[in-house]
Amino acid sequence: MAPIHRRLCQDAGAKTLARPLKKARQALSHTPSRSKSAEHIDLTCSGSGPDAEPSAGPDPTVASDEDRDPIAELEALKKTWRSPIYTFFSDDVSVQYHNSRPCHFFPCAARKCKTALGGVRRYQDTKDKSSTTNLKHHAIGCFGKDAVTNALKGKDANPNSGSIFAAFARQGQQP
Repeated sequence: MAPIHRRLCQDAGAKTLARPLKKARQALSHTPSRSKSAEHIDLTCSGSGPDAEPSAGPDPTVASDEDRDPIAELEALKKTWRSPIYTFFSDDVSVQYHNSRPCHFFPCAARKCKTALGGVRRYQDTKDKSSTTNLKHHAIGCFGKDAVTNALKGKDANPNSGSIFAAFARQGQQP
């Protein structure tokens, strides 16, 4: 019976040694693979002995994503947005989490947006997080290609000709 008891003690010792590795693997598997900031996991034992639990927690010297104020970041980002494409969207941009991914939601400025969402989500965990292409495609769908291209070129949508006849004339006629 002594060999069975010894085998049980060895298995318990192996489980005790593997517990910190299992906790570390679980903690790392829950972090997104595209995340640019990694969470520091401290695997030091808090007590002595075989039953001591490791303490896994973030390093206090590393600033985590929760420490930063998303609204303050958004206000700082708004100052850098210079493209005329932003004129097709409302000023009340919000920070959202869609499928546990951070994104900025741009509500469409059209009276009746042609999408069910009513705006555009720009995901912040990608390398093209400052791209305006998705905003441009949405604006073309809601406002039309001519309005978007004129806004991007800085032209007025309907320039005044200065003639009263031009205001009432049909297309192709001359006064």
